[in-house]
Amino acid sequence: MTKSVNVADCLRDAAVKRPDATALVDLEEALSYNSLLKRAEAHARHLWRLGLPSGSRVAIVLDKSVEAVAFLFGCFMADMVAVPVNPRLKKLQVEHILKDADARLLAVAADRQSFHETLELPGLSMALLSPRAR
Repeated sequence: MTKSVNVADCLRDAAVKRPDATALVDLEEALSYNSLLKRAEAHARHLWRLGLPSGSRVAIVLDKSVEAVAFLFGCFMADMVAVPVNPRLKKLQVEHILKDADARLLAVAADRQSFHETLELPGLSMALLSPRAR
């Protein structure tokens, strides 16, 4: 029987085999596999502390960045379903996506907190992410 592999397992494996090799680069920073793993694990711990059940949908409204990738891996590690949402979409489009996905949590960059406040989705929790959460 073949063992099921989560994408997060691939990151863990790379962090063991090549911890200092560059995993990601964006306009502001570069991360090694080990650093990416640590950030992803921190995001996973945060998601677990929120008490969301396994399989919960987590909407992610972040610009393309190292942090967005780290949060995606954190969702995988926490056994949650990541729902990436383009931050440039209009309010009604975002509301439709979040309702359709049955998102339980909206993860946004701290500088976009006002984005959540304009959405009309009762019961949706929000997690603020610092640009370089550690």
